[in-house]
Amino acid sequence: MIKELLNELKPYSLPFKMVRVGNPLRDGGYGLYEKFTLESDAVYSFGVGQLPEQVEFDRQMASIGKKVYMYDYSVDGPPVNHENFSFYKEFVSSQNAYEFLKLNGDLDKKNLLGQFDIEGAEYEMILNVDKDFFNHFSQLSIEFHYLDQVREDQLETFKLLNDKYYLYHIHANNHGKKTDESGKIPETLEISYLRKDKVEIIPYLDKNPRPIIGIDRPCCPWEPEFFLDWWCKDE
Repeated sequence: MIKELLNELKPYSLPFKMVRVGNPLRDGGYGLYEKFTLESDAVYSFGVGQLPEQVEFDRQMASIGKKVYMYDYSVDGPPVNHENFSFYKEFVSSQNAYEFLKLNGDLDKKNLLGQFDIEGAEYEMILNVDKDFFNHFSQLSIEFHYLDQVREDQLETFKLLNDKYYLYHIHANNHGKKTDESGKIPETLEISYLRKDKVEIIPYLDKNPRPIIGIDRPCCPWEPEFFLDWWCKDE
């Protein structure tokens, strides 16, 4: 199953400029395509955090005029406020994620930007949410957890996403030392996706390892980054 999972975790090279959005120094920043980030209709931030640096992404998006809908059951509100923030103390799951779009009147939107950091609940949500959910998100940045314990639901999650999106960036969160038994897959990966209908060409697989200088920063600056390159080799 590890080889199958690695096969689903290969980035594509797409003809768009990538920028870092969020915390410029450590955790809380994401590699995203600038064009689609600027064109996004609104932002859905699933997982907020307790520190100002953890919502710097949200603040930056709000500061350029984007409405940012924030959902997190573990906190009582964002650590900083902005007039474009709308916070809801909710646990995100497949049962309510699509309903949030309805409640916010966004079912007519096709270019939403989604940021998911829901501490392992991402697999259940992605696999079981109403499939129309993904037709509204042109770009996703998702933190995937517990990948040191390779499971069938993880593999199915990546297959589902790869059917709808191109994976274009992947970065390891270096907060822990755990990897799967092959030693290749870190415990936590941050992955960015672009919906396939936004690309007019057939892209090719990227052959550049990660991290990318200028885009990626370590979650823990005092620890070395994970070097990822399994897609660069013919196996």
